[in-house]
Formats: sequence, structure tokens, C-alpha cells
Amino acid sequence: MCKNVVDRSQDQLVDITMVGFCDDELLESPKLSRLEIVYPDSSVSSLSKALKKLPKLEELSIHSAFLQLNHCSIIGDEEIIAISENLGELRHLELRRNYSLSNIGLQAILNGCPCLKVLDLRLCPYVDLKGDIGKRLEQIEYALHT
Repeated sequence: MCKNVVDRSQDQLVDITMVGFCDDELLESPKLSRLEIVYPDSSVSSLSKALKKLPKLEELSIHSAFLQLNHCSIIGDEEIIAISENLGELRHLELRRNYSLSNIGLQAILNGCPCLKVLDLRLCPYVDLKGDIGKRLEQIEYALHT
């Protein structure tokens, strides 16, 4: 059904939320400005490849909605690099419950996404806000971290 909606949009899709699944072929809409993926599974063969095709993306949220999940495994180094290198217009990024994100990945995002105004890093235990990273986050209007 989701594929049918995307096809019928004739590349005019600007906002989509995918819950419980995600298909990277559905993410190839050139005007997409908002993408939310909740509880992504292994059906995304190459999210980093799909992110490279979304130059207009301003809001990206990838997280688990279920407390019993231990981590969000879809976002690793390859995806972090794709975000930082291809989504320079990104203004809102949510990477909640991500056990792969470290200060190195966060630094790449901060360097590659200068328009970032909202950054949600709740339940990302390997991000340490001491030192330069903490100072950089102070420049973002709304940054969340636990």
C-alpha cells in the first residue's frame, strides 16, 4: 500500500512516516523533506544509499518506539557518513536509542549539517557531551541528550 501511495505521488511526496518497516526504494522521492522511520527492520538494504538521493531532506527521525528493543541498529557509521555528506540542509535530526552513535559520528553530523536546529540524541549512551562536542551542541537551538 505504501508503494502505491509513493507511486501515485509522481515524485511530489514531501513527508512520509514508515512504522515497522522501511523499503529503501520508497525513499527515492526527490522532493522528500521529512522522513520518519520507526522501528526499522532488516528490509532496508542500504539506507545510506537512499539518503544520498534525498537532497531536500530537512527532517530525519530514525528511532525505536518500543521499550523492549535494546538498540536501533539501522544507523551505523555508513549511515552517519551519508547523513553528514549528503544532507547539508537538514534542520531536524532524531537518532534516539542509538547504540552505534559515538562522538566521532556526532562530530561528522555537526560538521556536515550546518543548518541543524533540533538534535535529539536521547538514549545514545556512547555520546559524551564533555569538551568540544558539548560546546558545539550549545550552538544548536534545541538539543536533547540523556
